[in-house]
Amino acid sequence: MKYRPEIDGLRALAVLPVILFHAGFDFFSGGFIGVDIFFVISGYLITTILLNDFSQNNFSFLNFYERRARRLFPAIFFVMLVCLPFAWFLMIPSDLKDFGRSLFAVPLYISNFLFWYESSYFDGSSDYKPLLHTWSLAVEEQYYIIAPLVLLLTWKLGIRNIAILLSTGLILSLAISELGHRKIPVGNFYMLFSRAWEIMIGALVSIYLREKSFPKSVDFSQIFSILGLGLVIFSILFFNESTPTPSLYTLLPTVGTALIIIFSVPGTFMHKILSKKFIVHLGLISYSAYLWHNPVLVFARHYFIEDLSNLFLIFLCLISLFFAHLSWKYIESPFRDKKQTSRKLIFKMTITGTIFFCSIGLITSFNDGFHSRIKGNIDPKTAWASELRSKCDSASIPCEYFKDEVTWASLGDSHMIEMTYALAEKLAQKNIGIQHNTYAGCKPELNNPKSQCSNWIEKVIKDLNQNEKIENVVISFRLTKYIYGEYIDNYPTLVDETSSKQKEKIFSDLSDIFNSLIKSGKKIYFIIQPPELPLPASKLIFWNKEDNFIKGVHRSWWLERRKYISQNLEIFSDKVEIIDPIDLFCDEDYCYINDESGYFYFDDHHLSTYGANKVIERYIFNNSKKQ
Repeated sequence: MKYRPEIDGLRALAVLPVILFHAGFDFFSGGFIGVDIFFVISGYLITTILLNDFSQNNFSFLNFYERRARRLFPAIFFVMLVCLPFAWFLMIPSDLKDFGRSLFAVPLYISNFLFWYESSYFDGSSDYKPLLHTWSLAVEEQYYIIAPLVLLLTWKLGIRNIAILLSTGLILSLAISELGHRKIPVGNFYMLFSRAWEIMIGALVSIYLREKSFPKSVDFSQIFSILGLGLVIFSILFFNESTPTPSLYTLLPTVGTALIIIFSVPGTFMHKILSKKFIVHLGLISYSAYLWHNPVLVFARHYFIEDLSNLFLIFLCLISLFFAHLSWKYIESPFRDKKQTSRKLIFKMTITGTIFFCSIGLITSFNDGFHSRIKGNIDPKTAWASELRSKCDSASIPCEYFKDEVTWASLGDSHMIEMTYALAEKLAQKNIGIQHNTYAGCKPELNNPKSQCSNWIEKVIKDLNQNEKIENVVISFRLTKYIYGEYIDNYPTLVDETSSKQKEKIFSDLSDIFNSLIKSGKKIYFIIQPPELPLPASKLIFWNKEDNFIKGVHRSWWLERRKYISQNLEIFSDKVEIIDPIDLFCDEDYCYINDESGYFYFDDHHLSTYGANKVIERYIFNNSKKQ
């Protein structure tokens, strides 16, 4: 296979936006599409290698996976090894337990399944997972298990028929991703079945160039290679967390990447830029840079209580590149050199490393993150989320907890998850079940066909109204975010990022939700969200110097942030039981993250199961027993 320096240059174009996106720079809001670029490049390169091997009758599964082992395992194992002491000293037990599970999953290339189970890629908790980025490596390796076998079985059909099969698979996978982002958005993001089409684009590019060779017209190539770059840059700058990914939108960066690969011929602007020594070198170290950047950023966030400044974030990005250079020079290159590292040694290292990290991961997970490391008398396990958080928070079929006689239901966003579980445990004592209806990130919204949230809420309300057995509905939304915007990067400044019209629309829709359920005879409880925290609970707990109550925000700040919400909820007090838990969490001056027995939160604004139990016990369950 002839070396193309511009492909390494393209790798640089892929990795830099990813690093800057994970660093949190708003200008690179679509930087996550760098992974999509990598998928196309990988599909192109791996297919080119396989086609060359098959055409020369030189293919061997042993040789193929030896190359993959040399390429992937030494660097990732070294990064994981360096992560171990930082995780031990900087992570609270719940985070360390999650880290242990990732140590087990990464060497087996199933981390995409794990992170699908745990949380959304764009969830706030993802900023504290050092190995989250390995999900993409898992997707690629899963593809590499299948691709050689498929080519082996179809090789005799001829290259054109193989291209037709690939095209069919591409269309099918793209259709799955388009359906998936509507039905299972988190799974859609992480899984091979919805990502394979991106790799297949690269595979088809390989076949095209093999059959047609490179375009001969420099002028023609100039236009299309620059067009490809434009599509990629547009995606980086204008995509964001709300952009369905992968979906038809993802065609922009992936097709753009394909155009760059095909048309960046010598003499074009793209070839000149991407072949510059500095950019090529960034491409050569891109794999190590991808591996290093997330642990560096994540452990910095674990260590520093304050938000990291932009200048310091740039410094961390540069540190990541420095580590990447060292890793490429002293880890990657020696292990890829067959003269320095024998096949026997590489396989021994792979097996030994896999056993080691899987063992450490299992031990860490089974010991619940070694909560004995945390000083004080409060059980760190109380700072955990519900065990059914991932399973039951979705737009699909709702969960029904514990008992068959379901007379209660919940409705809301992720703030209702733990409270649903807590209420379910209490109701089970009375042989009553509850139907769980939550969808993370969904504001109370109706009559918007283009909104997934609106469609979901309307369906839930319709189902609840038709279900005569449901007598009570508990509702909660994170209204402060929908009314004012995200606070975490601005605290203690009060933000206000929405118009009066948008605010009025939210409460109008909320009123319609209440009225519709009341009309069908339901008793409605609305729980005002708990006070938000200035930092994730894990940070406040880990760096607490006093064995007592840990302060969150000032009560006055919280009252001011939710002032508009409190005023408007008063309108519904005659027909809806409004529950305000502020006195559970706050005294006259401060709101706290714990009491003498447990922690109320598992992040910066979600209640833990312990905190949710406190709310349910005081404000709902005791009241329901009196009725």
